[in-house]
Amino acid sequence: TFDAQWRPVVHQLSYKNPLWWPLAGDATDLRYTLRPFLEGLDPGPRAAPPLPRPARWGPGPGRSVVAAVGGVLGASVMIGSIVLVGLLMGVPLRERPLLEQPLVPHSGLAVPYRIGFPESFRTSPPPTPSIEHAARSADGRFMVVVAADSVAIDIGGLAASRVAALRQESGVVESSVERGFTSHGLDWQEARLVARYRQGLVHELTRAANTGLGVVAIRFAWRPDRAGSFAAGDSLAERIFASFALQSGGR
Repeated sequence: TFDAQWRPVVHQLSYKNPLWWPLAGDATDLRYTLRPFLEGLDPGPRAAPPLPRPARWGPGPGRSVVAAVGGVLGASVMIGSIVLVGLLMGVPLRERPLLEQPLVPHSGLAVPYRIGFPESFRTSPPPTPSIEHAARSADGRFMVVVAADSVAIDIGGLAASRVAALRQESGVVESSVERGFTSHGLDWQEARLVARYRQGLVHELTRAANTGLGVVAIRFAWRPDRAGSFAAGDSLAERIFASFALQSGGR
């Protein structure tokens, strides 16, 4: 950028919290990096360049460099692959309906929480250290991913972040809605999108909250049923979300 006398100024690139990388499809925090220049467009003195936020924010399971797991683009595409392979290539299901199955609890690492998935859900190795759980239904029509980090982050603009990431995943967003709400004693930010892939429509619901112990983000995605309705998936997402609870300690 340039200072008030239009002399060039070098800024060291800053990065978003790694938990946000696969959700946003982007690692860099240009708003923070360029803040002194953008603020300097108004009359008055410009602030000094901010201290850079490195790719590794500090020790902890949720803040490893994404280069260690194949890069941020690879992480985003990996999550997209869970959606495409898991949701768009379903197989016949001969088990109890998901809404009737008992929920098997899973615990958090970076943040002490518990959340339950139906007993027939198949888990996958998480594609990044920040993603603690990735699972899908046996018929491939529904998936859930839970990410967490022990450092709070700005969760505003969640829908815009997911729209940008879906473009990396070859999806075309047909609708998106964002809202805030309170549940489980926490203030959540929600992004609800419908995206069209070449193989069909996918409904996505992402919810994120700063808990006081860190941040948790839960992402659901599902295909419509054979009648073309998203209602059953919405009910299942709400059932899984209702099982979420913070705990006094970790695993």
